[in-house]
Amino acid sequence: MAQKDSTTLTAPTPSNPAFIPLESNPVVFNNLAHNLGLSPSLSFIDVYSITDLDLLGFIPRPAYTLLLVFPVSETYEASRRAEDENLQPDGGSGEGEPVVWFKQTIKNACGLIGLLHAMTNGRARSQIGISPVLLTLLTYRWLKRANIQQKPDRTWISC
Repeated sequence: MAQKDSTTLTAPTPSNPAFIPLESNPVVFNNLAHNLGLSPSLSFIDVYSITDLDLLGFIPRPAYTLLLVFPVSETYEASRRAEDENLQPDGGSGEGEPVVWFKQTIKNACGLIGLLHAMTNGRARSQIGISPVLLTLLTYRWLKRANIQQKPDRTWISC
């Protein structure tokens, strides 16, 4: 019998939904991001080092975001849960929202949530074309954005 850890896949249930993890691959991220309305002039690439200056020189500029892939541990999860406890229930929505935040409510959805954060914040946000899905999500307050992951409507599913 294998020991259960944070990487063990468990069958999703209505009370504990889960995604198949999104492959951390620029081709996969670009396809999803462009289907969600991100301008084709922006793209995700692999970064092989964040300390080697020669390798950093290969990164196209400007670079708007960095999605970091790292193993999840129980220590990390405990820290994240403690951080979430003090979260304010609502941070606004739409153009006036200073930082667009998507609370992850589905196991293994971190790649999708990271992608959404990357697309909807900073300079990348102005590079979103007419996308009914993202434009609708951006009008929702963060709690509704979190809840829609649990019970998606037809618009969200169509991605």
